[in-house]
Amino acid sequence: MNKSKEVAGYLVILAPPELVSRVPFYMGENIIGRSESKATVVVKDFSISQKHARLIVTPQTMTLSDIGSKNGVKINSEGN
Repeated sequence: MNKSKEVAGYLVILAPPELVSRVPFYMGENIIGRSESKATVVVKDFSISQKHARLIVTPQTMTLSDIGSKNGVKINSEGN
């Protein structure tokens, strides 16, 4: 969906261990979710909501917030 934008980094999915993957994210607003039509960063996992979290990336900061998911958000296994 963001093919013309420059990759700012990668979301690394660690669980389950046999399916470790890297998913790119971009400068600006990124919607993380499992829906290819609703999310800009697509994670193929049924524990992820269609629109799960918002990641805003600027040259100075990254802000992650839950947008109504059932399971919350975690960074390095911490958070809710």
